[in-house]
Amino acid sequence: SGGKVEALTVLPSRDHPQELSDGQFNSARHLKYLSLRNCSIYFIHKKAFYGAKNVIEIDLSFNYIEELEPTVFQHLTSLTTLSLRGNPIQFLSDVPFLISNSLQHLDIGQCNIRSISRGVFYGLKRLKYLLMDGNLLKSLKYNTLPKGLKYLNLSHNQMVNIPTEVLSSLTNLRRIGLSGNPINCTCSLMNLQDWLSGRGVIFEDNVTCVFPSEYDGVSWSKVDENRLCLEEARREELSRFSKYNRLRFKQNYFKNENSYLTENVQADQPQPDSQSEVLFQNDETVAMGEMM
Repeated sequence: SGGKVEALTVLPSRDHPQELSDGQFNSARHLKYLSLRNCSIYFIHKKAFYGAKNVIEIDLSFNYIEELEPTVFQHLTSLTTLSLRGNPIQFLSDVPFLISNSLQHLDIGQCNIRSISRGVFYGLKRLKYLLMDGNLLKSLKYNTLPKGLKYLNLSHNQMVNIPTEVLSSLTNLRRIGLSGNPINCTCSLMNLQDWLSGRGVIFEDNVTCVFPSEYDGVSWSKVDENRLCLEEARREELSRFSKYNRLRFKQNYFKNENSYLTENVQADQPQPDSQSEVLFQNDETVAMGEMM
């Protein structure tokens, strides 16, 4: 790919696994848009994109990429958009996934991602749009996501309890996708919805509750928030009362058990002979007690 080509789409290939070798795009200095979608790529060498210094967008979706050298895109100072959708990406714990001072859009949807540690996005300080839909995420830790995010897509994951603390920390958020998760509609989640809506945040599609069971299939916008919070408070109170009763039962049980053991131990002790006690002294006997 040479000359003044600004957009390049490599035709899909499923014949055999491919790798991008160092210097493969050395003559692509005018390239701005590169599509390598569905090309059976499994490995990218560190200097593969060195020649494409003006590239703005790279599509590597639906390949076989498991790991990337964190600095593979670092020298691409014009790169703003990267799609890795549909790759079996594996994140190393607390290690930056990628390092780029220009990347703003990242698509890692449908990558079978199960968890994300705190250091994964540390190298992407300017990231504003993050798509992670269609993964296997059950939760997100606090301080995991870049603070500057404007758009976050978490749709179709496995999140039951939405990380309200994480989302409330994203003060620049303008749009979010949460649909398709088996969501537990809690009082704190309803409060978060109110807070985000009040700040003008747009929710993509319809968010539907799965839990509590009485709200299964109900849109969270139709949930009676006051009733939900009251029921939740009542359940918590009953739970505390139940725990208190169980504790009291255990305390009384062990108290009675100890009392029972003490009484039985005392009952098993040998009693002194009530008829007489005899002191042996030089083959003579001296009575020490009389029959009572």
